[in-house]
Order: sequence, then structure tokens, then C-alpha cells
Amino acid sequence: MVNHSSFVEERAHSLGDALLSLDEPWKSRFPDLVANEATGCSWNDKETPTYEELVSWLTDSDIYRRTMTLLNVWQGMLFYVYWTVSLK
Repeated sequence: MVNHSSFVEERAHSLGDALLSLDEPWKSRFPDLVANEATGCSWNDKETPTYEELVSWLTDSDIYRRTMTLLNVWQGMLFYVYWTVSLK
């Protein structure tokens, strides 16, 4: 049986990897968004968070859920734009 905390860490790493695999400018914007979400918007004007900080914040279920939802919507929008442009 899988330990709950290891599952949470595993999915946080997976989402962190997905965020960092995006092209710029989204590769830095998504982690900054997570940092501001996790710190109550006090992260502004700081350096991009480290991978360890990002994963740590993504273990919070609310931050994970909101980030995953936003990423899914963003990727869906990209697919829609690609699909509609390719039809022309």
C-alpha cells in the first residue's frame, strides 16, 4: 500500500516537473504564481523559486489543486488555439 505522504510528494514532484518543462515565459511565470499563492503574495520581486521550494508548496492540497487546474486550462487553451489555426 502506498503511503499518503509519499503519494503527495510524488504528485508534487510530477507537477513541478511539468511546470518547469513549459516554454518561456510560462516556465518562470507558473512557479512565480505558485510562490505568490503559497506566500500570500509576498513573493513579488524575488528570484524564481527553487525546485525544492516549488515542490514543497505543491504538497499543499489547495495549492496543488489550483495549480493543476490552471495548468490544465492553459494546456487546453493551447490545444484549442492550435486546433482552430490548423483547420484554416
